Amino acid sequence: LANDIELGVSTLPNLPKDISDRNRTSPFAFTGNKFEFRAIGSSRSIAYPCMVLNTIVAESLNYIVDEVEKRNGEGDRRSAMQAVVAETLAKHERVIFGGDNYADAWPIEAEKRGLPHFRNTPDALEQFTATKNQELFSTSNPPVLSTRELASRQHVLQENYAIAIGIEAQATHQIASTLILPVAIRFERDLADTINAKKAACADLSCETEVQLLKDASELITGLHRGLNDLEEASQALDSQSDEPSEGAVCCRDQVIPAMAWVRDQADKLERIVDDEYWPLPKYREMLFVN
Repeated sequence: LANDIELGVSTLPNLPKDISDRNRTSPFAFTGNKFEFRAIGSSRSIAYPCMVLNTIVAESLNYIVDEVEKRNGEGDRRSAMQAVVAETLAKHERVIFGGDNYADAWPIEAEKRGLPHFRNTPDALEQFTATKNQELFSTSNPPVLSTRELASRQHVLQENYAIAIGIEAQATHQIASTLILPVAIRFERDLADTINAKKAACADLSCETEVQLLKDASELITGLHRGLNDLEEASQALDSQSDEPSEGAVCCRDQVIPAMAWVRDQADKLERIVDDEYWPLPKYREMLFVN
């Protein structure tokens, strides 16, 4: 059973705590008596995000305490607390969202509310050294991170991002060029041989299905080859970037990742038409549904 929420206000009826679990649709869910932060990837350490969140919470609590002390004076401390809480909620209630934070509706709603919403890693990492963030980390006593320390961490994260994407790009190129493309070409060749053999055996037989499949395979093979060339150029552009990590991160976002996505798209489409006996990797269907 749900317990009542203690608000310290005598003029309101008892309010039951919400016993529902919102952490499936919110990265920062309030679950009745606590907030749960569940936006960390399984391969990541939660220590660093906790440091950031604790700094934010500490700064906010300091602000509220200072405001209460200013207004308390000889009056009632509880009245001062209620006034500060009410004003703070009214000022910042736009950050409270009761919908699905992972749905497409959230970015639209965030834009309407004037809330920052960074859709890619380079844009998010650029905020490390934003003025308000420098003030947050450097003005505490003692400072959590100095301006120089923030810049160094931004530098390392941008560099690590570019390195990771570069490795993924190399793996994508090697898998597609040495495994998928040769198999697709062999499938295309055998399909063409089948069409020729069928026509030679009986000129009246229809080859419409085989011809269409051959056209589809040929188009995807051409697209895959073109994508591999684009990915190679994007990887070379990444390698030629200056020592400024932010430029490498932007190159990954604007050139390398789109090139990888195109190669992935062509390979996925080929997977759906190439015979299982040819395909060198486990297919999605096999991984999901075949024991």
